[in-house]
Amino acid sequence: MSKVVFLEPRAANPHIFSGFGIPRLGSVLLATILRGLGHDAGVFVEDIREVDFERVLSADLAAISVLTPTAPRGYEMARQIHARGVPVIMGGPHVTFLADEALEHCDFVIRGEAERSMPAFMNAWSTGADLASVPGLSYRRGREVVHNPVDPAPVDIRANPIPDMSLVDGYDSRRGVTRWRIVPIQTSRGCPFACSFCSVTQMFGRGMRYRETSDVLDELDRCDPRRDFVFFYDDNFCVNLPRTRRILEGMIDRRPGWRWSAQVRIDVARDEEFLRLMCDSGCRHIYIGFESISDETLALMKKAQTSLQATKAIEAIHRHGIGIHGMFVFGFDTDTKKDLKRTWRYAMKQKLRTAQFMILTPMPGTDTYRVLEGENRIEVRDWSFYDGQHVVFRPKHLSPAELQWCQIRAHRCYYSWRERIKSIFRLDLYRATIQVYAKGIGQRWIRQNRYYLKAIKLARRAEQAIAGKGSHIAIRFHPLATYRDVHEQVEHAVERMRARGEKSFADSPTSI
Repeated sequence: MSKVVFLEPRAANPHIFSGFGIPRLGSVLLATILRGLGHDAGVFVEDIREVDFERVLSADLAAISVLTPTAPRGYEMARQIHARGVPVIMGGPHVTFLADEALEHCDFVIRGEAERSMPAFMNAWSTGADLASVPGLSYRRGREVVHNPVDPAPVDIRANPIPDMSLVDGYDSRRGVTRWRIVPIQTSRGCPFACSFCSVTQMFGRGMRYRETSDVLDELDRCDPRRDFVFFYDDNFCVNLPRTRRILEGMIDRRPGWRWSAQVRIDVARDEEFLRLMCDSGCRHIYIGFESISDETLALMKKAQTSLQATKAIEAIHRHGIGIHGMFVFGFDTDTKKDLKRTWRYAMKQKLRTAQFMILTPMPGTDTYRVLEGENRIEVRDWSFYDGQHVVFRPKHLSPAELQWCQIRAHRCYYSWRERIKSIFRLDLYRATIQVYAKGIGQRWIRQNRYYLKAIKLARRAEQAIAGKGSHIAIRFHPLATYRDVHEQVEHAVERMRARGEKSFADSPTSI
């Protein structure tokens, strides 16, 4: 049998979850499946521990799983590993939608769900059989690129084994920001909604698939409530309330004292009895994607909720002592500076325990990507900036610089010293700790991106100056251009204006 090493590269920029180091379950699950088939499998997650490349280069195959912002790092790993003679296969949402791009850096790509495809690939690859039988596999046959059709039947997740977290190098010693070890558990797959900016339904479909309740509870039995904090990885943990109720009741019956969190929609607040059960079973806080407080924007993104419903949900959840991590997105075509300012003030007024203000990012495979691509508004192709913290497209009612600074200001206001003092006086030490952590992440991000911030600011000033002179010279500034690149574009614009006999902004006392 073969030795396979799975790799999860880190993102280039710090983000709110950098300090927690939670592995995605895909690589761990596949490693568990392959080990069950007799292969030697292990997992490296860069956010948890540096990769031991000696072990990687001793493997028969390296499998790299990437999201869009981790794709550049994943591609660099793939090139270096391939150059040392180890074949590389890649998977994950990003390469599922951009397999041709990925094949420029690796040997094979698995598109879509891999629980059936990966074992089939290992069997065909190790025996020299025809790879055409492997569903969802992309590879080269001579100069031809071959994309095998994806198996139309969704994976039956009830047949999956419990992911063995001990396969993740360094996981058992990882405690992150808090003293708790965070244990990821997935109980379902899919999402019945179709938000325009989300790739979940494109990757896993809108039909919901559930694991058996008994299997979920058996997996929980492997955890220790005294040291483990459970995070349910489901995209919507409470989409089926009767089923979720059985899981929570089982947690109480088998072993009390749990601490857990999950991603939910505001719909969960419609049932007060269920909220009480969540609290009794150990729910400490939940993650909710509010996205916006503008009903016009919510309709545009197909969110299927209103701002009034969100406010009522927050009130109901808070009545049961459950904290909320609110997630908001800036940059939709209906957004103005006034709307964004109202959004972060709303989050502060509603006393959300923590909040995250992200910039709309056109992830490959989403409706947002297709629309902005069709309108030629995507300005950046460096995937490392597709992390929800950088402007990578041209907004409709804001400049890239305005949108970027709205997002930065939102975090500064929300995690200010004043808010931290409020948390301390309320004796909410968890919130105060997270606020200090979030403030540090924000400062680190600004230091790391100082040239990017200067570049988009300079681009904005140059555009305003040219517009003020009434010039017909159009400058299409790349929002993430380097400082030097922006200077060169400005200089070229000045030369063109002078050649046409126009007095450029560079000739005035208010020159940038």
